[in-house]
Amino acid sequence: MVVGCAVFRAPVENHEHPGESRPVDLWRALHPTVVRARAKSDQTRIPIDDSKKLKLANTSPRPLMHLERGVLPALGLLNREPATDGELLDALGAGGSFDGDDSQQGAASTALTPEQITILTNTFRLAMRAAGVDLLGLTCQAIDANSYNRALTELGAKPEVSFRAVGRLIRGVWRRWGTESPLVAVDRQGGRKHYGGHLCRAIPGVVVTTRVEEDALSVYEIEPVGGDGSRRMTVRFDVKGDDHHLPVALASMAAKLVRERLMLRFNNHWAGRAPAIRPTAGYGADARRWINEIRPLIGEDELRTLVRRA
Repeated sequence: MVVGCAVFRAPVENHEHPGESRPVDLWRALHPTVVRARAKSDQTRIPIDDSKKLKLANTSPRPLMHLERGVLPALGLLNREPATDGELLDALGAGGSFDGDDSQQGAASTALTPEQITILTNTFRLAMRAAGVDLLGLTCQAIDANSYNRALTELGAKPEVSFRAVGRLIRGVWRRWGTESPLVAVDRQGGRKHYGGHLCRAIPGVVVTTRVEEDALSVYEIEPVGGDGSRRMTVRFDVKGDDHHLPVALASMAAKLVRERLMLRFNNHWAGRAPAIRPTAGYGADARRWINEIRPLIGEDELRTLVRRA
């Protein structure tokens, strides 16, 4: 499981009703440099969208190309220029997430050339500058199957495990940028719509006020206990948040890129130990196929460390 976070500083749009001001629509502000559809991306345009729309089939020669075209220029804006697979994972905060074969550490991190990345980064920088927008952070939290299973035993339910990771990222935004009254947009976690208690546990010492709890949207205001108004944060949980907020889409792309890179490392590791078994993307029926094929070759104890429980 990988959870991503992208942080932007952007101008604010004023709305008719008090309290409804919010950051500008970044897709509109950065158009035409930043585009949603991968079909519209070219040497100078940057696709940022729901990661599921940008990831190509693994049978494609470059299945991660469109994810890389968005994530690598964003890292360039943060002065991070990973040249290898290991450096890419480190740049996104996911280094050491899989302790198997390190043969990919020195491998090229991307299908793009350094020149292509430089062009995209400079183009992105010019568009951001013209729109008065800054990228402040891009990071991921990766949880391997063994850590996930331990957390599931402790917490009792999958949504609790995922929200623990989400909560760490929200807490980081609060601590670093809470004085700037940030708006945190989160992709809705499963089918739930009540998050007040989770936010109180994620950020100790705050008061959480519920503003909206509806089928498609939940919104909360966060302030310190006894605060003087110098720190405040709004957190909203949107169904299909990566369709509504560019930072959520970029975060999903970073998380997907990390996940796919870790699966590549996973498959390379097992290719060395069990070369007759075909690699797996790790989803659904093919994941069950891989488990059934690997089971006779390893012990049940090791297998439990590789398979995430539902």
